[in-house]
Formats: sequence, C-alpha cells, structure tokens
Amino acid sequence: MPELVDTPPDDAPSDDASSDDASSDDASSDASSDASSDASSDASSDAPSDASSDAPSDTSSDDLAAAHDLAADGLTARTTRPSRLRAFLASLAVLWLGLGASLAIVTFVEAGPHPPDVEPRAQVGAARDPRVLAGSGSNTLLTERLVDTFLAAGGAPIAVEPDSIGSGGGLRALRDGVIDGALVSRPLSASETEGARAIPYARTDVVLATNARFVPDDRAAILALFSGRGSSLTPLLRELGDSGVESVRAVWPELADAHEDAVRTQRFEVLYTDDAMARALADVDDAIGLTDRGQLRLRRSPARALDVVVGSKVLTLVVRDERLDDFVRFLASDAARAVVVDAGYEVP
Repeated sequence: MPELVDTPPDDAPSDDASSDDASSDDASSDASSDASSDASSDASSDAPSDASSDAPSDTSSDDLAAAHDLAADGLTARTTRPSRLRAFLASLAVLWLGLGASLAIVTFVEAGPHPPDVEPRAQVGAARDPRVLAGSGSNTLLTERLVDTFLAAGGAPIAVEPDSIGSGGGLRALRDGVIDGALVSRPLSASETEGARAIPYARTDVVLATNARFVPDDRAAILALFSGRGSSLTPLLRELGDSGVESVRAVWPELADAHEDAVRTQRFEVLYTDDAMARALADVDDAIGLTDRGQLRLRRSPARALDVVVGSKVLTLVVRDERLDDFVRFLASDAARAVVVDAGYEVP
C-alpha cells in the first residue's frame, strides 16, 4: 500500500522539533524492521500449515473447473450430433442421386442408338411420311442411290437414315415399329425372319484394302500382320460382330480369329462404322483394313483392294407389312438392277 505523506501546515514546529521527530522516526524505523524480520520468520515456520489449510479450497476450485469443462463438452456434443446427422443424410442423398444417374446411363446405352426423325414408340403402327429405312452402314450408300432412282420415277417418299445403327439395330427398330424397313448386311436367323419378309437386292466381295504401295502378297504374311508380327503397315480393325468380319470367318477362319484377337487385346485401332473405315483408309498412311468393293467404288476411295477375296456379304431389305410393297417391286425391276451393277455390286 503506498505510503501517505502529510504536508506540514504553515505553523510547523521549528528545526529543533524536527530533529527530535527525526530521532523518533529512526527509532520507529528500527522497530519496524525488527518486526518485519520477526514476521518473516514466523511466516516461514507457519507456511506448511497454511498451505495445508488452503488445500481444500484449491480442490474445490479444480472440481468446479472440471464441471464447467464437462458442461461445455456436453453442449458441444449436443451441437455436433445434428451436424453429423445432416452430413450423413447429405451423403446418402448424393449416393442415391449417383445410383439413379448410373441406372439412367445404362438404360440409355442398352437401348442403343435410334435413327433421328423416327416416330417415337408411342406412334407404333402409325403411318409415316416419309417412310423410313435404317440399319447397316454397308447398305446405306447403295440404298440411297436406289431410293433416288425410285423417287425420280414417281415413287412415294422414302427416307434412308444416313447414320448406321447396325443390322441388329435395324431389325430391333423394325420389330418395335419405329421404322418401315431394316437394312441388313449379314445372314438372318430364323427368329429374325419370323413374321417378316427378307428381300436380298445386292451382293459384294469383302476385301482387304490399303493405301500402301507395298503390301504382303501371301496369306501367311497377312496373318502375321494382324497378329502384330512384322511389317510397317497399320492394321485397322472393325468391332466384334461386324458383318464383314463374320463373312471372313466362313471363308478364312484363321484371319477372322487373328482379327478378333487383335480387337480383344486392343492391339490396333477399332473402327465402328463403314464410313469411319473408309475415312481411315484414305487418311492414315500405310493403313490396311476390311471393307467391301462396293464401298470402295461408291466412296471413290484412294485405297485399293488386295487380290485375295476374304469373304462376301449380301445386302437385304427386311419388312414386316405392306407399307413398302411399291419399293419392293421396284427392287426387282431392271432399273434397280442397273443401279446395283453400276455401283460395283452384283445382283444376287
């Protein structure tokens, strides 16, 4: 505590009195110092007992602090639980959304591509104008020429879907009633012709074509090429189940097996349409791949066919009713046969 200093009044005592006071102050000072010394020693001796007497109050303070901490932890737990629950529910919602999106994608992929400008499934059985043909890309170019000649002679409108949906895709679309005629370039099974009519209208050779100047000239070298052994040529592949590859299997099964193995092992690039193969044969240096003579001629491809014939395919129109009867009759005419031969195909 700060020392208080009194200010002497105006009638303060004389210097003599001051000196007397000073003497008495010195005495008081000595007494104070002695008392402090005694108090210090007493405090030192009493410290243990004082500490012992204070211990219960310190423990009570610790207990109070611990209780406060427990209460705070309880409050935190109560406020954290709803947050965790909300996070769990949000994660569950994201999981269900992901599963739903995956199911939608799988459903779309399994449904396969559908030709544009085709009536929706709700219109099954309804008349279309123009009537629609769709299916294998191997048929597309020649069929477009035939339809052009048919229309020029006054035939009723027919549209050919330019994008390939494959032979199987065309047959499914016909079965579902969303097109009027399926374009097929492979042999048909008994179930596929049940309740339908198949009209073959052209035939062509399946060949190996290349833009390279120097190519293998024997079967062993060609097999080695597709097996990935030797040669500077770049083989181009078609997808499994392609009609051209299946026709090779009937004529040269070893080549079909080597081709299939190359597709499964992804040894070379796989092309999924006749159009993609035609463009690759024109653009990729020293490329070689399966196509047919008709495609090479109609597309005016710079690639040339090797002398060896590796298969053949017949182009067929499949219908299930009378909607295309006028076009079916046209396909049997001399005018249609002339178009087929001029395009580099044979009449079956």
